Amino acid sequence: MENKPLKIAYITPALYMAGGVERVLTLKTNYFAEHFGYDITIILTEGKDKPLFYPLSEKIKVINLDIGFEELWTCSFVKKIFVYLRKQSQYKKALTKELMRIRPD
Repeated sequence: MENKPLKIAYITPALYMAGGVERVLTLKTNYFAEHFGYDITIILTEGKDKPLFYPLSEKIKVINLDIGFEELWTCSFVKKIFVYLRKQSQYKKALTKELMRIRPD
């Protein structure tokens, strides 16, 4: 039986900001990829064309679903409801598709 590396997927909004979650996630995934050879994919919803704030190992795959939940910050209350429902549906469909393709452990 072949011993394949552990396959892990992380899902977070974005990695273009200098936040605590972003810092911890990049440190953790870099360590797992470099020291244990884990097959790691990070799935994002925001910041499609923005550079990552913290360095990330070339061994780590990054997929951006480009959902744009940040658009909700600029909507009126009524519009926000419809935009949110549409984006949630889009997010669920895109995330399910990626997870089925990746098949993380």
